[in-house]
Amino acid sequence: MGAGMRRWGGLRAGVMLAAMALTACQQGGAKTEPAAASGAVVLPGSTAAIAARRSQPIRDLIVLTARDALVGQPMPCANARPVMGDRYTPFGPATADPTTRQVNVSWIERVELQGCPGTVYANVMVTMRGASVGASLLDRGDGRADVPLSVSTLLRLKPLVAAAFDCRVEATTFTRTKFEGFTGPAMPTLPGRDGRPWREVWSFEGCGKVGDMTVQFTPDTRGTSFANTSQVRVHPL
Repeated sequence: MGAGMRRWGGLRAGVMLAAMALTACQQGGAKTEPAAASGAVVLPGSTAAIAARRSQPIRDLIVLTARDALVGQPMPCANARPVMGDRYTPFGPATADPTTRQVNVSWIERVELQGCPGTVYANVMVTMRGASVGASLLDRGDGRADVPLSVSTLLRLKPLVAAAFDCRVEATTFTRTKFEGFTGPAMPTLPGRDGRPWREVWSFEGCGKVGDMTVQFTPDTRGTSFANTSQVRVHPL
C-alpha cells in the first residue's frame, strides 16, 4: 500500500453502515433505481455519505489522513489540529446491493486545520466499498487544478481508471498529482489570471496496483476544460 492512502476494514461495521444508508434512503422516501447491469440500487450520494460519516472509525481515518497535509508545514501549521465539520461533497451517486446491503460510496471531506493562520482546510477523498474504506488527500502533490476542477476531472476519469485497474473488491483511490509544465502561451482574453494551458500526471492505487495517466488542462473564457491525453498506465505495486 502506498504512503498516500490509508484503509480501515471491519466487515461488521461495513455491513452496519450499508444497512444505515439503505434504510435511511428508504425511510426518507428518496428515489432508488435498480442499476441495469448489476441489479444494485442507486442511492443519493448524500444519503450514503451521511450514514458513513457517523462511524467513529471512519471519522478517525479521515482525521488521520488530514494530518498528512501538515507534514513539512511551517509553524504554527505543523501543530494544527484536524477537525471534521459538516463540509463534505458526495462524489457522484452511491450504489447498494439489495441482498447483501453492501454500499459503495465516495465523498470529499473538507477538514479544518485549526491552529493555522486564517481558515485552512485539507480535502480528503473517502471511498467505501462494502467493508473496505480508503482515504487519501485530494490535493496531494503540486497540481494546479483547484478543488472544483479536481472533482470534475476525477468524475470524468473514474470509469476509465476503474476499467483499467479491474479491481473486484477493493476501491481504486486517487493518490497524487504531478505538475508537468505549461504547454502553451496564455490566452490574452483572460486578464488577471494565468491563462496558460498545462499538463499534469494523476496517480491512482488499488488492489495491489498503481497507475497514472496524463491530463491536459486548457483555460478559456468559460473556465478550464480538461482531457486525458494518455491511457491509464497500470503496474503491480
